[in-house]
Amino acid sequence: MTYLDYLKCGDHQYEIEKILEKYKSQPVGYGYIDLITHFDQIENLINELTSIGVAINGVTWWCHTNEDNKKLYNCPHGLGGPSSIFFNGWFSEMGPDYESFDPTQEVYDQFEAEMVTQGEINILNESVRRYIKDFKKNDLFEDCFYPAIWLHVPREWRRLNYLI
Repeated sequence: MTYLDYLKCGDHQYEIEKILEKYKSQPVGYGYIDLITHFDQIENLINELTSIGVAINGVTWWCHTNEDNKKLYNCPHGLGGPSSIFFNGWFSEMGPDYESFDPTQEVYDQFEAEMVTQGEINILNESVRRYIKDFKKNDLFEDCFYPAIWLHVPREWRRLNYLI
């Protein structure tokens, strides 16, 4: 059984949905990429996803724009995006000047084709956690930036609770 087959068994998608709702992770689309999450919640979100065996295979950055942040941080910093469903304002995707996190192709292929251990999921998700923590120290970072994680789930999965 591969990692993706494991996720298709049981109630994993429902577990993921509960966790995303708990941490107010806003999807940009109808899938499980670009799940914008407040910095105060991202570490707990990663911990819970790791505990149920879900791998994170990417991180992008979004600017949370509202009237206060416009004054404090000169927002928006990015290219545009959705209105926030949890907070006042909207999100703007950061441009190409802002790095993102992607695992190596070898790691990605392994998660696509093999059964991976909980230890391998822990290692990948811990590298995501470190990347987010380290990016906060980057000179380009502003307090209006929110990380958006990408979950490694079956491509055909669509959000059960699509939030408009």
